[in-house]
Amino acid sequence: MECLAQRIVHTVLRKPRVKVGAEMTAIQVAGHSVESPLAVVGEYAKDHARTLREYDFATADCPPNEVYMQEVKRTRVIASRISNEQGDAMIRMLADASWSGVPESAHLDQADPAERGKLYDQMLRLYMPCSTSRV
Repeated sequence: MECLAQRIVHTVLRKPRVKVGAEMTAIQVAGHSVESPLAVVGEYAKDHARTLREYDFATADCPPNEVYMQEVKRTRVIASRISNEQGDAMIRMLADASWSGVPESAHLDQADPAERGKLYDQMLRLYMPCSTSRV
């Protein structure tokens, strides 16, 4: 089932002349009032259509807990400057990563940095595989 954001984006991308300034209740985002959130989403979709198609809503080319070079190259649409050589190095490093230490259902807000040897440290090992200790 498509989420609302995907439906909005697909509508805007298929019909670039669609007006998306429908009246909506203002929302608060990071302490700022957004008066017309649907218009903001619509403008983002028009301005960043390639990013949405090729990065945000692209079908994953690899199964969970694996990384392929195509996934690395896909980040270039959001202006990453990861070279093929760097991508190959990342893939080699991630091949040895301790994926099993972090359950698929884990969320960052569950990781308490004060609990040594628990979820935070396991996530940190995935994020910084070359690091042997944390500051």
